[in-house]
Amino acid sequence: MKTTIIRTSLALTILASLAIGALNIVRVREKITGLQTHLQAQTDARQKAENDLNRTQAELKTTTAALAQTKSSLETAIAEKQQARADLTTQTRRAIGLQSELETTRTKLSNALDELAPFHTANLTAADVLQASKELKRLQEELTMAQAENRLLQVTVNNLRARESDPVRLPASLTGKVLITDPKWQFVVLNVGAASGLLERGELLVSRAGKFVGKIKITRVERDRAIGNILPGSGLGEVIEGDQVIPAYPES
Repeated sequence: MKTTIIRTSLALTILASLAIGALNIVRVREKITGLQTHLQAQTDARQKAENDLNRTQAELKTTTAALAQTKSSLETAIAEKQQARADLTTQTRRAIGLQSELETTRTKLSNALDELAPFHTANLTAADVLQASKELKRLQEELTMAQAENRLLQVTVNNLRARESDPVRLPASLTGKVLITDPKWQFVVLNVGAASGLLERGELLVSRAGKFVGKIKITRVERDRAIGNILPGSGLGEVIEGDQVIPAYPES
């Protein structure tokens, strides 16, 4: 009897343990199922978030590219507008210049017609007018050459007269300065010449800061230059570049 009770108790204990184990298994299975469901939900949410992120990044790239293209197009349009303004300014100035040239040409044409009117009245042909124009130009060239020769002859005559007179009289207004000097050979180069009335054999006084320095006698005269010798014993110092010169014997 006692053995039966023990066996019964053990059986009941085993059954109770089995029941508790089965209950625990059910609870663990439910937790596992819940965790799996929750994990799947998180996985789905993460996948959705990644998809949304990828789609947003793609849209951002597209928007950035479109913005860059729009910016480039805007810059091109601004540059074209500025170039168009510059071209318009250039064309406007050119048009003004052409208009001015046109007015000048019209004036010249009108003057030419006025000048040709007497020839038409005199029944002169265009060939006659052209020939007369060439002849007038030739005469003008000859006159210019004659005037140049006359000036040279006048300089020669002045030099001859200067050689005949003693001392040589020079224009009272003549002034100049020493450009080059050579103390060894006692000669100087001046910045005045025949154009200012300077003559060969003319004598000039040299001064510096208002003080007398020496005396020069001209040996060669060009249009705007002259060469002279420093007269020995005529001064109180050495002639240097930059010294002023005036006539020693000015015309009265």
